Amino acid sequence: MRFHLPRLQPPFRIKRFLGNISLAVALNLLVKPGWVLLENVVQDRLGHTAFGLIAACSALAVVVATVADLGLTQFTVQRLAAEPGFSDSQFPTLLPMRGLLTLLALLALLGVGWGLGYRGSQLYLLAAVGAGLLLTQYGQFLRAPVQARQHFNTDAVLSVLEKLLALGLVVGLLLGGQLGLSSYVGARLAAAAFTAVLFMGLLRRLFGRLPHRWPAGGQRGSCCAAACHLLLSPCSTASMSASIWCCWKDFPRRAKPATMPALTAGSMPL
Repeated sequence: MRFHLPRLQPPFRIKRFLGNISLAVALNLLVKPGWVLLENVVQDRLGHTAFGLIAACSALAVVVATVADLGLTQFTVQRLAAEPGFSDSQFPTLLPMRGLLTLLALLALLGVGWGLGYRGSQLYLLAAVGAGLLLTQYGQFLRAPVQARQHFNTDAVLSVLEKLLALGLVVGLLLGGQLGLSSYVGARLAAAAFTAVLFMGLLRRLFGRLPHRWPAGGQRGSCCAAACHLLLSPCSTASMSASIWCCWKDFPRRAKPATMPALTAGSMPL
């Protein structure tokens, strides 16, 4: 019986791997603790009632934003990394789909807030907080090509960019004596919007254009039936993401979508 020893990685690959991890950890240690301390200062300035309202809106928005993602971010990273042709053939259809899900999630958030009793300025505050969180999540989706192409240093900088921008804006409001409930939420929303636009510019640099394309109309009803079949059966998050994507894109070659087997992120055919 032959025993095969594992292949040793060259020293430069290990050095690069450790360097990428060190940069990501260092950036998070520089930015995230500063943001936590700044939020405590903001809470003292705004008061516990006003900051508690922001926390309640944030908690509700996080739940809706998590449901709105449907695991598409991880699904897209896996497919882009495993199949180089996915970026040109199918990724452009995911961009408008993810944007539509973001808009629908914001409308759903406002509907839930209305049902819970949010009115007037509270509803506007919920909309601003929810829009900021949904833009943050959309920015994470736009980072998928960077992660799939293993630009880890770039991804490490992008992961803390929004917090860094928000940190600078809020510190500026504190020093200028202009910190208030609306200005604080507006600063966070502006940082999230600027970061999302910057990520779109990064996509243009990677692809030479902003890759977006609406799916062609085909057997959309049968694909939706297949998606519902998968969603109602026990499956993983990746399978649910694949089901939603199947419902969105065109499947002209699938003859019996209602009896299709459960798909995973690595086995779903194009």
